[in-house]
Amino acid sequence: MSEFRLSSRYAKSLFDLALEKGELESVNNDMRSLQHTIKESREFQALLKSPVVLPDKKIAILEKIFSSRFNVITMTFLKLVANKRREEYLKSVTDEFVNFYNLNEKITPVTVTTAVEVDEEVLNNIKMLFTKSTGVTNIELTNIIDASILGGFTMQYGDKMLDASISRQLEAMDDQFLHNLFLKRYN
Repeated sequence: MSEFRLSSRYAKSLFDLALEKGELESVNNDMRSLQHTIKESREFQALLKSPVVLPDKKIAILEKIFSSRFNVITMTFLKLVANKRREEYLKSVTDEFVNFYNLNEKITPVTVTTAVEVDEEVLNNIKMLFTKSTGVTNIELTNIIDASILGGFTMQYGDKMLDASISRQLEAMDDQFLHNLFLKRYN
C-alpha cells in the first residue's frame, strides 16, 4: 500500500473518531504539536523510523513525551500505530489529518515565502489583499523564509502559485535576452 493511501486512511479514521467523540479541536491541537515535533527533531524522526527499537519501547517513549498533554484519543491512536509498526508514517498521517481538519473547517492554508523575516503588519496586509482578491475569508497563513528568492515573495494556496520574487523576475529577464529579436546574428 502506498504511503499516501496508508496515511490518508489512518488520518481519516482518527479524524472521524475525534469528530464523533466531540474532541476534534483537542485532537487537532495534538496532531499539530506532533507534526511540529517530528519536523523539528531529527532524533525523534530517527526513533520513528528505526526498525531496531521495538514497538513496546516506542510506545513507552511516546507515552513519556506526550501522555501528560495529549488527549486520550490521540494517545490510543499513537499506541495503535506503533503496535502496527506504522510509526514511520506518522509525519504524513499528521499532514493528512491537518488537511482533513482544514477541509472540515473550510480553512484555506496559504504559504507565503519571503527572502527575509517580515513583521505581523506585512503579513496582515497580505491576508487582507488575499481575502479581497479571492473572496476566501478563513485562511491560515504560514510564512517561510528562503533567501534564495532574493526579494519579493511567493504565495501558494491550493494548486495555485503566485511568484513575485526577484529571482523569478531575473529568470524572466534572462529568457528575454536569450530570445532578443533585435540581436543580429553573424554567420
